[in-house]
Amino acid sequence: MRTLWLSFNGGKQEEARLGIAPLEYPLSFNIPRVSWVEDRETIVLNEHTASFAVHVDIVAEVGEDIRGRAVGPEDVGGFRLCVGVADTGMADLLPYKSVRDIVVNQYYARFGEAHNIVSPPLPVKDDDILQAENLEIRCGQHRVKLPAQCRFQSCDVLGFIGGFATLRTGDLVSLGTVWRAEFSDEARINGSITFRDHEFNVSVSPRA
Repeated sequence: MRTLWLSFNGGKQEEARLGIAPLEYPLSFNIPRVSWVEDRETIVLNEHTASFAVHVDIVAEVGEDIRGRAVGPEDVGGFRLCVGVADTGMADLLPYKSVRDIVVNQYYARFGEAHNIVSPPLPVKDDDILQAENLEIRCGQHRVKLPAQCRFQSCDVLGFIGGFATLRTGDLVSLGTVWRAEFSDEARINGSITFRDHEFNVSVSPRA
C-alpha cells in the first residue's frame, strides 16, 4: 500500500506570514492511503470547513526500497504534483506555538472528503531540471508562474525519512508546498497547473 508523506517546505514567505522560523529538517507525516486519490479532478470540502487554502506540493516517487542507506538520484522514480486543502477556519481557532502545530493542522485537515489529488508522473526525473522549471498555476482569480523549487532536494528528504522508516518502491514523498492561496468556504475553485505542456486540472467544491 502506497503512502503519501508530506514535509513542510518552509522558507522566508512562511516565516514572514506565520512569525515562526522554519525547521532545519523536513517535517514528515505518514498520511493514510485513503486520504489521496489519482483518478479524480474534484476536491469536496469537509462539512465543517469555514475557510480553506489550496496547496500545491511537489512529490517524489520512490524508485527503490530505502532504509538506512545513502540515497542517490537512481532512487527517485520521478515526480508528481499534489493538490490539497488546509482548513484555515480550524487554524484560526488554534494557538500556534511551533511549525509542527501548523503542519499538523494543514495536512491532517485534508482527510474525509477533502482528499489530496495526485497528478500523473511529470515528464522529468532530474531534481535539478525539475527545480529550474516553471509551474504555471491558474486557481480562481490567481494566475502565477513560478519555479518548482523546494527547500530540500529529493535525495535529502528520502534519505532523512529512510533513516527512521522504510520507504517502498512506489511510495510518494512530498518535498513541500510550492504555492498556497486562501479562499472563503463558499468559493468554488476551478484551476489547472501546467508543467512542460502537461496540464493537471483540479477543482474545489463546497460540500453539497
